[in-house]
Amino acid sequence: IAQAEPLWTVINATAKKVFLPKKSEPKITMKAFVNVLNSDPEHYIKLLIPPFDANPIYDNLKSQYSAFTMWLFGILFHVTGDTAHSMTLVNSLDVQAAMLRLLARLHVSEFERITQEYLRVLDIVLDFEEHSDEERLVIKGFFVETTAIERLQLIYLPMKVTKKSVITVVIGILRVILKSKPDLWNRRGLWARLMRLVINGELEVKLACMKIVAHLPADDNVAMFIKYSIEIVRNINIGERVNGEDLRSNLLNETPDILNDLIKSLMSSEGATDLAFAIIEALVAGRLSSTHLEISAVCKIRDYLLVHPRAYTAAEGVNLMKNVEKCTDFHKILSHFIVHELNTSTKPGALIAIQASSLWRTIHQKILESLESRKFAELKKLLEIARTVSLWMISKKIRGQLFESARGFFNNLNDVFQATEDQAELYMIYECFIELLAIEEFPKEPLQKILLLPWYLDKYSGNVENSRRISNILKNLDVKIKLRCLNVLCEFGQGPQRVKFLSTCVTNLNVEVATAAILNSVLLLTDPEITFSEISAHILNPALVGERLQLQEAVAKVIGSVVCFVSGKSKIMRPEWDCLDWSVVCSVCDKYSKKKSIFHPDNNINEGSGIGDEGIFTNYLSLINWRHTEVRRNMSDNLIRLSNHLDSFSTANVSQAWISRITDSCLETRRNVAKSIAILARNKLKYIIKNGGLDKQRIMHEPPRELEKFSDLIVDELGDGLTSAFESSDEPLQITIIHTAKEFAKAEMSIHERRLCRVFIITIMHSESFTAVAAGVEAFKEVAEYHSLTPYELFL
Repeated sequence: IAQAEPLWTVINATAKKVFLPKKSEPKITMKAFVNVLNSDPEHYIKLLIPPFDANPIYDNLKSQYSAFTMWLFGILFHVTGDTAHSMTLVNSLDVQAAMLRLLARLHVSEFERITQEYLRVLDIVLDFEEHSDEERLVIKGFFVETTAIERLQLIYLPMKVTKKSVITVVIGILRVILKSKPDLWNRRGLWARLMRLVINGELEVKLACMKIVAHLPADDNVAMFIKYSIEIVRNINIGERVNGEDLRSNLLNETPDILNDLIKSLMSSEGATDLAFAIIEALVAGRLSSTHLEISAVCKIRDYLLVHPRAYTAAEGVNLMKNVEKCTDFHKILSHFIVHELNTSTKPGALIAIQASSLWRTIHQKILESLESRKFAELKKLLEIARTVSLWMISKKIRGQLFESARGFFNNLNDVFQATEDQAELYMIYECFIELLAIEEFPKEPLQKILLLPWYLDKYSGNVENSRRISNILKNLDVKIKLRCLNVLCEFGQGPQRVKFLSTCVTNLNVEVATAAILNSVLLLTDPEITFSEISAHILNPALVGERLQLQEAVAKVIGSVVCFVSGKSKIMRPEWDCLDWSVVCSVCDKYSKKKSIFHPDNNINEGSGIGDEGIFTNYLSLINWRHTEVRRNMSDNLIRLSNHLDSFSTANVSQAWISRITDSCLETRRNVAKSIAILARNKLKYIIKNGGLDKQRIMHEPPRELEKFSDLIVDELGDGLTSAFESSDEPLQITIIHTAKEFAKAEMSIHERRLCRVFIITIMHSESFTAVAAGVEAFKEVAEYHSLTPYELFL
């Protein structure tokens, strides 16, 4: 009380000067009052949190703290109904929310008492708005007797609410709820008010409710709230920014962001999908405007359709084509509806999409019309639908027909391409060709020749001069389009000429293009006509020995995937069939991954082929100790892949290289080594056993010199790192050393376990970092449990 009472006195006196000023005194503003509260971060703890003790002498003290807390909330909150203080209203509300967050952490019972008072006041205000004929209401909220605290005469200020100010008061309370972590409030009581407001409130109030619901965990109430939200979105019309800086105007201007947060927070469900469709409808109609909201709505629909494929409803069908035309990403949704029709088709024989899907029939006709009318931007968007459907057919290994005549369509588009003099038109048709290459049934060879024109002139057509003209124009293509072309050529193209293409890209002055060539080079290994030695000689090695750091980083990033693929143990996979992203998934290195993937068929070398001459990888292993941090970091991501497939990784020189990364200056590199070290050590043990023709059981009792040296190198590096961390008070280094030692202890090489335990014990006894000590204790317990021992038994 000795700390709190002087503060209480100052704040009460300041409140009197703000709200009940004497004529002889200069008036203090509400802003000044808030500044007094915020002047010291420790103020709120001293003001609101009583000392906790079971002694009865503290009961009176706690009641005084409770009285002051209620009074202070009341003083701050009563301004909400006073338009004279609108300029500082937001600051006042944020202070209330900050105090509630503190109470939620340190004084839960008081938090519950104050939040119940907010909800009670909210009910009074809503009843006044809905049922009273009076124009003015005086609310005795947050009431405290003026003599509740000894030696302190508190002032009490009831809230005055008018019909006009009701909405400001309601939004003010909702802002306090939002800023004070709504999931901490009484769930049942909060939901009852939110449902009442979303049904009867003004648009701004409904938007404020949506902001709160985006932060609440999913339950049965959310489904009902979504239904009302759909109606709100269907009737909303905020095409332009609303002028004003008050709470109401701010909410209206935040509408796209509010809906974006809400739709992203909702679990995938039929209701959330319906809300997303309503949002798309509002965006297309111009009643809302937001690229981020559009992307989120499409993602929500797509996520639902992936798990629950269905046909489009009659209401959705009315606007499908309009949505595709005006909504950038909506073609993804249309693809799902087409796939559903194709997948449920009962027509016998090969899949003829035009016959099996009425929706695709409409799209196909639109494609032909777009070409005829030379609407190439629209054509590209429609071809994206065809490409996505083709990806589904590839993933299901369905041999069918999307186009009536793929060759005829290509020829017609190519004729326009050769004849046009319009640069913008040429660029757009080129983008259409990129889409065509990704569609299974279109001719690969002529498409590749066209797509390679920005890099070098090929025998594209009989008219060499025209080909040269087109090639010169395409050299100025936007880099993003070139990157998209490069990706598609690597994945969907064919033939060894692509090695020459990527080699040209690596020597390209544009770093983005060169980097993409390196990262996509692994895709060329799916072509039986292309060998890794060619990729190494013409793409990876030139990038490695060159002077450009970004290319060396790219080599370090991709080399692990390359090794997995060359080993014959991996395939190219997609996260989902409608996604262009891909990754190399290895049956050895990724066998514990729970990530769902879709196989990309016909693109993997014979499983089990193994790696022949490992000497070709020697230069790439030198990147482990490269002088540039980012290169080493990328290599540390690939340690397990390299160790699993390359015996040369377990040789003495390479082992010494990666062991030195235990104390790397880069935190992420050290963490990657820690995560990998148990597997690296086990592979080293297998290497020693295989090369020496040794028995695994005997080797534990009579370890060969190579194994002892390997173990000593690691433990010495850990010891040196720990010493350095102590001397420099480097807490992150201490913690990564502990984690590395813990993981190494799981490698089942008993010759080093005693020395590893010393790392934990020394840390626990000598570290000045509480975090490091806790990590050391936890690591010691985890290692003991791993070896089926108690910590005491391990210590002995």
